[in-house]
Amino acid sequence: MVRCKPTLTRFIAAAAADGTCVIRLGQEEGDPIELPRAGPEHRLPLTMSSFRTKFSLKATVVNHSGAMELEAVKLALLRLTRVARNHAHRGVVLVDAQAVGFALRKGRTSAPTLKRGVGAVAAICLATDLMLSFPYLPSESNPADFPSRGKVRRRIVKKPQKRFQPTVTEKKFSCGRRSVRRLQATGMLAD
Repeated sequence: MVRCKPTLTRFIAAAAADGTCVIRLGQEEGDPIELPRAGPEHRLPLTMSSFRTKFSLKATVVNHSGAMELEAVKLALLRLTRVARNHAHRGVVLVDAQAVGFALRKGRTSAPTLKRGVGAVAAICLATDLMLSFPYLPSESNPADFPSRGKVRRRIVKKPQKRFQPTVTEKKFSCGRRSVRRLQATGMLAD
């Protein structure tokens, strides 16, 4: 899950209106090799390390891959909509199964394995007033593939910027340097 600017969400949603588009993430060192796909390609300014794994559950029952993908979308929406402030928004859910993406875009399907999941996602969207787009993201670019396969993706850790290091006196009083100096100047605090 990642938060992004509304303009990026609108761009992805507009690209998703064309069912043949392929969404790609920005490349980083150590990412899998991308396979060529049919359709226009749109590269996002996000990388795999931009995404955070909120939860990773092992499936209790092994089903059709499309049904499992729909279950993942449903779980993500349920988690997202637990908080009322996330209702009545537009959003994008990247899906790596084209059959599932097309069924979700259409809002219905005749495939027996997908019917229940599509109906559940549609019900969540209707109840929470969500307008979602479901563009296709190939598996090698999908940040959710690693946790779903039980693998841990190592993120590139950026060095933290140097921050203000309080002295022992400043740690005792949870106030800034200025306040400590003022107290020392008035004689209320010994050096």
